[in-house]
Amino acid sequence: MVIFDYQEKEKKRIKELDKILEIKTLEDYTKNRPLFYAKPNFNLKLITNMESFSNYEITINDKNYKIEKNEFEVNLEEGISTIIVKFINKYGISGFANITKIKYQ
Repeated sequence: MVIFDYQEKEKKRIKELDKILEIKTLEDYTKNRPLFYAKPNFNLKLITNMESFSNYEITINDKNYKIEKNEFEVNLEEGISTIIVKFINKYGISGFANITKIKYQ
């Protein structure tokens, strides 16, 4: 399983904006709405019950990563991004791929 969670710095940025802008009316919010849009900066939380688990293989837009921990930081650029997560056992056999496409503009 792959869980996408916003990074703490992104959550903090939104909270600070809310304090700085002192939005009181719907018009205030509408005028500043683009500042509140979430940026595609995620922590991937990886969970598997694969027997003899060894590591994760993550591919983001054709760039490959091999990790052993169960969290991975992702910062995406504008456009369409493809994220592929595979769970690999100690024999090098992959579980099913988890494929996610995200469009950010």
